Amino acid sequence: MNTTVPGAGMVVSVAEDVTAFVSTVLMVFFPLLFLGLLVLAVAMTARLMPKIVRAMSAMLRVLRGRRSPT
Repeated sequence: MNTTVPGAGMVVSVAEDVTAFVSTVLMVFFPLLFLGLLVLAVAMTARLMPKIVRAMSAMLRVLRGRRSPT
């Protein structure tokens, strides 16, 4: 996150606070919904992780000059 933009740090901080508050409320009042959302988030992260790793390694290869981008 580029926090050099004026106000960006404040926006990120408020978003984190809102996320923490909403997750706490869900954990207390709707634990099954929270658990379902948590499982979904972990599953999506596991599914996307190989693509993220491949993209980052391709970017490093391009930055090191070993291969041109496709």
